[in-house]
Amino acid sequence: ETAEAHYRAGRFDEAAEAAAELMRALETEGVSSGADREWATRLRKRSRVFARLMAKTTRSPLADGEGIHRIELDTGAVRYGRVLKKYERDGRKYVEYEGADAITAVVPADRVVEDRPVSPEEHRRFLKEALRERLDAMDRDDYFQLYAHGVVFARSCGLDDELAGLLEEVFRRPGSEALVWRLLCNESDVKELHEDLLVGMGRKPLHVEGSDEG
Repeated sequence: ETAEAHYRAGRFDEAAEAAAELMRALETEGVSSGADREWATRLRKRSRVFARLMAKTTRSPLADGEGIHRIELDTGAVRYGRVLKKYERDGRKYVEYEGADAITAVVPADRVVEDRPVSPEEHRRFLKEALRERLDAMDRDDYFQLYAHGVVFARSCGLDDELAGLLEEVFRRPGSEALVWRLLCNESDVKELHEDLLVGMGRKPLHVEGSDEG
């Protein structure tokens, strides 16, 4: 697949490698500058940073959408999650389940009006809508909030096709590069990653020196 396809699917390691291959191909053809070269270089740099950031985010075991139930309560509240156990205590039955957001809930069984298994596709639609609701409810100019409650939620829930757009929205914001220092502070190349982010996002000029753009 193309670098762009990998990138939009949230496969940032693959996107970085595909962009690097494109750069090598252009170099072989004698193209050391120009729009195509710049595009590939910036994509490689930001993909590299995005891959390192996403590696710090834990994927929910429910992200595969297998074994998920739709649970509706008598209040009308609806949750999607994996049933962990059903048990009885003091003569009353309970259901314990976990959602893709890692929140575990216990509800009395007599308050559950529907408990049915759903397909991974239905679960994904639910998660997409949940993400939209989160984004609509937040101040999207606040890059930290957008990262913590948008990007992290999408990554943990397996909504990888949402990541590129969200990460770009985060890192277009002035000052957002501080997240690289905060989240990757223990990485030996954090200074280089910080630089790659700014260049990759087009927030800093790209300097081409020979065939090596870093």
